[in-house]
Amino acid sequence: MDIQKIQQYKTAFDQIAKTVKDDDDNAIEVWYARELQEVLGYARWENFIGAIGRAMESCKTLGINVDDHFREVTKMIALAKGAQREVQDFMLTRYACYLIAQKGVGMLGQRGIRPESLPCRPCDSHPTRPAKADERR
Repeated sequence: MDIQKIQQYKTAFDQIAKTVKDDDDNAIEVWYARELQEVLGYARWENFIGAIGRAMESCKTLGINVDDHFREVTKMIALAKGAQREVQDFMLTRYACYLIAQKGVGMLGQRGIRPESLPCRPCDSHPTRPAKADERR
């Protein structure tokens, strides 16, 4: 896979990032699953939800709290003639996005891109993150 293609996927990924505030008014970077679905090349939500489920299972297996990385939400989508309908969605951390890309078989897998080759900053709540000097005291 050439660097240019990887950069295109990274740019598409970064463009759909959102910032939300937590209860302590800290900014948190999140991605919505329905937007990530398109970036990863899934045509149907029914197929993508399977990749989300596998990623959540992987999170549990690693002993990581799923609720810290996968937050189920509902969105309203517009239908014909001005009607609206609720649909399932998820707010995802960068780590959750990484797991989904790793566990899925969307466009990245079909094009031979390994998720490990994409940039992923360590997640603060990831158990393998090395402790900072001031945290070791």
